[in-house]
Amino acid sequence: MFLVDRHVASLIDQGVENFFFSGNRAVHLALLGDKEAALTQLQLAVDNGWLVFGSLAEAVPALAVLADDPRFAETETRMLETFNADRAIVGLPPFNADYQVEL
Repeated sequence: MFLVDRHVASLIDQGVENFFFSGNRAVHLALLGDKEAALTQLQLAVDNGWLVFGSLAEAVPALAVLADDPRFAETETRMLETFNADRAIVGLPPFNADYQVEL
């Protein structure tokens, strides 16, 4: 984890900022036990376009430690809303909360 910390700090110093980096930082911080910072990075990642299809805690098990926080559920809801907005653009029906197509 020390090496990862050094690498992350180096990337931050270089000004790296994108949804992929924020998503990975959320995972890293969750593994370190810093739930507040992990949630902040997760929200930033999703705000900038990071999407995970289906249950976030299942798709990214390291983030499961955040699942009890209401902000985690709100973040999952925003991801689903983004998926459905994107689907609407191309004329596809929306997903429901279980990622099944609503007919």
